[in-house]
Amino acid sequence: MDAVILVFILGMCVYEGTRVYNCEERNKVFCKYPIQVTDVQKYNHQCGILIYVFGVVADFTLLGSIVTSGWVSLLFVAAIVLEAVIVVQIYRKGIEKKLMVKR
Repeated sequence: MDAVILVFILGMCVYEGTRVYNCEERNKVFCKYPIQVTDVQKYNHQCGILIYVFGVVADFTLLGSIVTSGWVSLLFVAAIVLEAVIVVQIYRKGIEKKLMVKR
């Protein structure tokens, strides 16, 4: 059962990352409100790569959670939440800020 969860998470991240990476128009994965970006293809590629990296790191963290037990397992789950927060910060301070059209 644990292997199914790992494969599912990795598969979803690969699917979503590939969909975003190959998208022709600006994707809405990280930012639901419309923003103007300088290079749509570069924006989508960076968002897709960010999703790929999160999927791999989350899979390893979840594997650590499965292998351990007790409080250590809960720390790994908290680490996944921390990883999600870090991904959003990387998006906001790196990708969005760098590629937004300056007014």
